[in-house]
Order: sequence, then structure tokens, then C-alpha cells
Amino acid sequence: MDGKEYNVDVLSGSQTGPEGSLIENAIKRGVRLTIQDSLVREISPLKDIVAFLQLLKFIRYNRYDIVHTHSSKAGILGRWAAWLNGVPIIVHTVHGWGFHRYQHPVVRQFYILAERLSALITDRLIAVTKKDIEKGVAAGIGVRKQYALIRSGIDLKQFSVNDSRKAAIRAELGIPENAIVIGTVTRLSVQKAPHVFIETAAIVNERSPDTFFVIVGGGPLQDELERLAEKLGISGRVLFTGIRDDVQDVLHAFDIFMLTSLWEGLPRVIPQAIASGVPVIASRVDGNAEIINHNENGLLVEPRDANGFAEDAIDLINNREKALRIRNNATKNIGEYNVHKMVGNIEDLYKLEFSKK
Repeated sequence: MDGKEYNVDVLSGSQTGPEGSLIENAIKRGVRLTIQDSLVREISPLKDIVAFLQLLKFIRYNRYDIVHTHSSKAGILGRWAAWLNGVPIIVHTVHGWGFHRYQHPVVRQFYILAERLSALITDRLIAVTKKDIEKGVAAGIGVRKQYALIRSGIDLKQFSVNDSRKAAIRAELGIPENAIVIGTVTRLSVQKAPHVFIETAAIVNERSPDTFFVIVGGGPLQDELERLAEKLGISGRVLFTGIRDDVQDVLHAFDIFMLTSLWEGLPRVIPQAIASGVPVIASRVDGNAEIINHNENGLLVEPRDANGFAEDAIDLINNREKALRIRNNATKNIGEYNVHKMVGNIEDLYKLEFSKK
């Protein structure tokens, strides 16, 4: 944001995602950052109450003109804290809804109700995919005119093709320079279905024994996944790197990027992989299917179908011409995910809302 027009504070929980901690990056950029340990990803009644009270105090003290929230739970707590403090403009970005078809119906309805009520006090809802707008309207969360489509942007220059990093990262990971590498960047949680990636690796390994599989990220399922890889006899071929802060470099070491999620908003890592020149195979869900047109700029597979993921991976390994065609097609429209376009669109939305007040 333009520092001459906006004074921006960022408040965040301390938990990290698969891309690692962004705290150091924010500090380096001079962002005024507040870490609130009580603001956690999972439902925790005691911590949630503490987080809400702390948010109330924080917003009241700073007297903001705009509060813009992200993620499901933080979005609900933050918007109500802003509303109770009389903040003039409240905006929320939907990076994929907190409810999905894999939840217990009671839990799903609870999240939908919470989002419906929160939408009543929200001036604008930004969605990163058209599918999330449709899902929100269908669930009775706000009305269509509240929604704006603004893609989640990335620094395209940071992820541009860099063959020199490919050899360096492979050497660091102990992977032969000429081996085939299938990689993913993901949180090791139920949503991301990482066990499907391991099962896919076992199937591919039978037909392409020289292939390596790299998992970047951490999460609660890591021990279980390591045991699964050992059980399937591929522990020597599957590398768990843990959370890294150089995803832009690691992506260059991949020949194929794979994302096996059960549900998604718009995963930034797919445009990151595309910008890095890596063909993508992803589950046919939500935002994945909005970025990728099957067999044109990527490949889509039904969720949980390890055999389907493996077949497409083998196809790209054996058909380099197809892999190159998919990669080239994908990069043609990558400008839609430019971070500068995203920031400009958000600024325009802020100014429009101010003009209504």
C-alpha cells in the first residue's frame, strides 16, 4: 500500500503455514506487526474469548478507518471486534470458506450461520475465486453486490524461471541432477490430503523408479505420513523438507508440481508453480479448477484418486512435449495473479467504500 495514503498495521496469530513464517519478511518491509498468540487456527473456546477481548482493545486503541480481515475464524472475531468499536469500513477476504462437504452437518451449519451473521456487519466481501462467490451467495452469506473478485497476487519476478537454482536445490536435497522430481508445497493436514501424494508416489515409483518426491511444509500428519512412506517401501524416495522460507527457489527443482487437496480457496502455490515454469497436476476442487483448464494449462484429477494422479504424472514424465505445451499455455495468463494488480484493486475498493460514507 502507498505509505503516503495509508498507515497500515498487521495483527496476526503466531502459527505458520507451509510457506513458513512471514514475520521476518514483514519486519524487513517495515510493516508494523503485532503477534497475538491467543489467535490460533483451531477452535479453542478459552483462547478465542481471550483473542476477541484483545482484538476489541487493540482496535479501540488504534481507532482504524478500515479493518480488513483474512481467514475464517480471525475474520469472524476481527469483524465483530471492529463493528463493536464503530469502525467505518469493514472488509473481509474469503480465501476459501471455512465450511465444506467433508464436515459433520452440524459443524458445517455452525460455520455457515457464523458467516451469515458476520456478513450483516461487513461492507464488502472480497473473494479470490468466482466459485467462492457462488458458494457464499448460495449459502445465504451476504448478497451478490457485497462481493468483489480480486485474485490473490504474487510477486511474479520472484518466481520467474531460474535454472541455476534448480541444480543448487537438488544438490542440497541429495537428488541427482537428471532425476525426475515431483513436488508439493502444502500443509500436512486433512484438508490437503497429503496421504494421497504418498500413495501416488508409491504407484509412480513402480513404473518410474528414478523419480523423487519432495514435500515442502509441516503439519500434524507428518509422523503418520513418514510411517506410510516407509510402509509402502518408498521412504528413500520421499523427502520431507519441513517448512522453508525459500519456496520460490525450491519450486525450480521440480519437474512436476502436485496438489492433492480435498478443498481449496485459491491456492497461491499453483500460480507460483506456474510462474516458476512447472506443469501442475491438482485435484478438481474449487479454486484449483478455476485456475486450471484440464489438459490445456494443467491437469485436474478427482480428489482422493491416487491412481489418477499417478497416471497423469507418468504421462507428463513420458511425454515431455505435452509437459512443455501445458507449461507454456499456463504462463500466458499468469499476469492475472500479479501482486501489483491485486493491491491496486484493493485500494480502488477502499476508495469506493469511503466515497459512500
